[in-house]
Amino acid sequence: MNRQELCKGCEQAHRCGEVYRALGHRPGPSVVWTVIAAFLLPIGVFVAALVAAQEALRGALESERIAAVAGFAIAVAVAVFFVFGMRWARRFLNR
Repeated sequence: MNRQELCKGCEQAHRCGEVYRALGHRPGPSVVWTVIAAFLLPIGVFVAALVAAQEALRGALESERIAAVAGFAIAVAVAVFFVFGMRWARRFLNR
């Protein structure tokens, strides 16, 4: 498809660049902290929980394989509770 076919019938076809430039320069709050809270923080919590669970289960279980699976399950549970806790806090504390 060429540009003429894509822009056929569009009201903004003659000033498309202006529209995208205006959208790109809209003032607003930075999304950096939201991205960190939404993506990087849960991953960090998962890794920290995995390390802590592995250390706690190192001598407690006979099989190393069982300890690895149990540590992974514990880390997933902690990360899921953390994410739901953050959602709950955001919903109820920002009223």
